[in-house]
Order: sequence, then C-alpha cells, then structure tokens
Amino acid sequence: MSKKLEKVKERVLKTGYPLELEVIDELKSHGWEVMASTNYFDEDEGKWRELDVKAYRKIEFGEVECAPEWSYALDLTLVIQCKKSEKFAWVFFPAEGKDDLWIRYIDFLKVARTQSLAARDPSSTRRHRILGIGKSILMEPPLLNEEIARQIKWLGEIAPFGFKDFKSFANKEIATIGTVVPLGGKGKAPNELFEAAATATKATVYELELISDYHHAAISLFQAQEKEGFKPRLSINIVLPVIVFDGTLCMWRGKDKELEEVNHVVYAFNYRSLCYFGEYTINVLTKDQFPIFLEELEKDQESLCLRFKEKTHELDEQVRLFLTGKFL
Repeated sequence: MSKKLEKVKERVLKTGYPLELEVIDELKSHGWEVMASTNYFDEDEGKWRELDVKAYRKIEFGEVECAPEWSYALDLTLVIQCKKSEKFAWVFFPAEGKDDLWIRYIDFLKVARTQSLAARDPSSTRRHRILGIGKSILMEPPLLNEEIARQIKWLGEIAPFGFKDFKSFANKEIATIGTVVPLGGKGKAPNELFEAAATATKATVYELELISDYHHAAISLFQAQEKEGFKPRLSINIVLPVIVFDGTLCMWRGKDKELEEVNHVVYAFNYRSLCYFGEYTINVLTKDQFPIFLEELEKDQESLCLRFKEKTHELDEQVRLFLTGKFL
C-alpha cells in the first residue's frame, strides 16, 4: 500500500465509518433489514440530514380473522448513530429514583382512531406532534365515522406493555445527564453526545410519523379489500433510538465521587426545541455490548409477540369496525 493510501486509511480509521460497517454487519448476521446512511427531515433546521443506520426486524403473530390474507405483526425499528472517540470519554450521571421510561411506538389502532377524530378539526395539522401521527394524513378524509372511531380501543387497553418489558435494557442504569470529557491534555470537548442524541431523537420522531402514513394506507386498503401487489399487514411498530459508542463510557458515582467504566447506559434524553419536545429513551452502548444487546432485544420482541398473539381475538373485534364504520 502506498504512503498516500496509508494516510487515507489512517484518517478513515479515526472516523466512525468502520464502526458503522461493524454495526451493519452485526445487524445483518442477526437477520435484520438494514438501511445505511439513510436520511430524515430535521424540522428545526428545515432540511434533510443523515442518519448512520436504520434497521428493521418484523415478526408476524397471527391472521386477521375476518380477512385471513391479512396478518398482524410486531415490527421493531432501530434508529442508530455510531460515534468513535479516542480522545474523549462520555460520562453519565445516574438518575436516582427513576425506573420507568417512555417506549415510543405507533400502531394501526391509534392511527385509525386518532386520524378519524382529528381529521375533522382544521387545527389538527398544527397539533400533529401532540397527537403522535403524521401531518399529511390529517389532511385526508376520516377513515371511520365518529361513532365507530370512538369505539376503537387503544392498544394499551388490550395488551399494555412498557419499559419494564424490555429485559435487554430495563435493568440497566438510567441517566438524565451526560457530558463529554477530555481523556488528556487541554482543549474544549466537542458536543458530540448531545448532537448524537438530538439526531437519534429527531430521526425517531420522523420514523414514527412516516410509519403512521403507512398505517393510514394499510387501513385504507383493508377497507377497500385490496390484496394485490404486497403482503398486507396490520402492525404494531416500536422505534428505539440507539447510540453505539466506540470509546470510554463511564458512570459517575456521586457519593464516592468515583468513575466506573460501563458498557451500557439508558439515557433519558429530554429534548425541547421549536418543533420537538419530550423525553426519549436512548440506549447508549459500547460496540462490544451491541451484539449482546441485539440478542436480548430479539428475545424481548418474541416475548411481546406471544403476548399480542393471545389478544388476537380482541384485535379482531377492533378490525371488524374498520369495515362497518368506514367514513362515507
């Protein structure tokens, strides 16, 4: 290899790209669908921005009784940022007494009910983020008439789940504050932790709203009994933001004023801006911990599928309303 290429190689190794490729290879070896260097729309900046990796794992857990060609599914999406640092450590501070966090998800029942009721309100497009669905589908005609829409149950009424159902991270330490600290010498530490967390948050919001558009289209096709061109599914979609860090990850011990190197932190990231608000549960983990995290997360998904499968009869009752309550 020439000296010129050696220099190029050295510079590439200092970036996060090799880490990104390692993460992608690990995901593919586990059978995930992967999109590398994908994009999302940053509403604060008013422009498209890059996300390192987006990955999907989909499991079907039953057929729709009134339309057997349709299936129920639980889809898991990982929104991933990859960061590498040899000069700076990431230090987190544990949140005392905090043991339950938000899990961001969207499902076909929520979209059917919320869109049907909110689409009648001209001001709803300004409140789409509070409603938790995409703005574009609020400008469409209601999916269901009002009487039927109010009968649709929330998923949480049928099969509630939350943070503590994820054994892959529910027992990890939770932090609400994190900072970047130089490992040696002088100089101001870059704000790379905040930037990575903000990117993961905004990309998660974008993904959830994009999925709500899919749900709207799927329910519309279901009502029309369209079958051709794709395998029809009514799904529950969980979106988890993740930061994979190749570097020194630490937790501060307040009483003893000591640092402990760790491999996994659950970061309760509270983000407020003109266009975004809320607390987001971000798994921050080392690259060596990532394969272990994936294995445990896949078990969590399979466990949730079994729970939802037990509730298919109740889901069927809601789905029948999609046909009887079609808005005309």
